[in-house]
Amino acid sequence: MVFTPKTSTEFSVFGLNDVAIKKYGTADTWVDIPGVTTATYKHTVSEVEQTGDDDVIDYWRYGAKGQIVVKASKIAMKALERVTSPGDSGSNVVSTASYQAISFGKDAEYIPPYLCVRGLVKGRSAGENCWMVIYWFKTVVKTAFEAFPEGAYGKLTELTLTFDTLQSDKDDAGAALVGDNQCFGRMEIWTAAPPSITYV
Repeated sequence: MVFTPKTSTEFSVFGLNDVAIKKYGTADTWVDIPGVTTATYKHTVSEVEQTGDDDVIDYWRYGAKGQIVVKASKIAMKALERVTSPGDSGSNVVSTASYQAISFGKDAEYIPPYLCVRGLVKGRSAGENCWMVIYWFKTVVKTAFEAFPEGAYGKLTELTLTFDTLQSDKDDAGAALVGDNQCFGRMEIWTAAPPSITYV
């Protein structure tokens, strides 16, 4: 059998346009993480080397895992609320006419909500604009206060959010992924503007 590519799209991407989060496995509205400066993803797979007859016979791989690290120069209470509130009530945030407050160090942080993460990067393909959209369907956020925002003279405060990825049985819209289709996420290249998403 000869490999026949389904597409020949070639593209270049630059910078980072947007990162958003929402509840896993639903068609829920998205929460924007504003002021994102960097977003990185590292995918690792454990490996066992099979040897015998004074030679390397094969390699066996297992235990795929990934991690997303997002750094932002703005701190949005609604983003902190989404990553720390297991339910949909937003009960972890108190709002008054004068201030908003969020509690940290609660037992609920030990069982954070599953979240879907979406990244959007602009690019070019054949001299025209294109967009790379990446979805991680099911992630577990580390406590949002693991890297508590700090203040320092002459230094802009950054918020760091870390998400550990899991293999998912639902995609970004909540549609079922069955058998071999279960995965961590999906990368899309759009030569037209990608579908807009609804933010909270």
